[in-house]
Amino acid sequence: MAEGAAVAAIGGTLLDMKGQKDAARSEAAAARRNADQKRKEALELLDRFNINAAAMKGEGEIEVSNQMLSAAARGVDVGSGSALDTFEQTRALVADEIALRKREALFQAQQLRRSAVSDEIYARDVRKASKYRRFGTFLRGAGTAGGLLL
Repeated sequence: MAEGAAVAAIGGTLLDMKGQKDAARSEAAAARRNADQKRKEALELLDRFNINAAAMKGEGEIEVSNQMLSAAARGVDVGSGSALDTFEQTRALVADEIALRKREALFQAQQLRRSAVSDEIYARDVRKASKYRRFGTFLRGAGTAGGLLL
């Protein structure tokens, strides 16, 4: 009778260990997938910034062109003086806005990449901790089985 209980304890221990290993693998894989996704998001964020920056620059040039047309229609010399200063100021404002958005995009991308590294570390730690949990389960099961046989 004690042998049957010991066999059941050993079987249960092995199943627990298998479950712990599978759970750790699954959790680590999910963390690695999250890390990969964050890296992809960082790249996409920078790609979108580049697209938007080009569009903003184009819109800024359209605005300058409209200012020039408006000034020329009023008879203002658009090649010098305050009119030229206005056009350059518009270009400078657009360039400043693009620079600000670039800093923000780079910062956000960096945060995503740092978070991805944290997810990778977490995945590694989950696998490592799983080994200790399985060893503890093994010792507990061996002790239970041994106690049943004595």
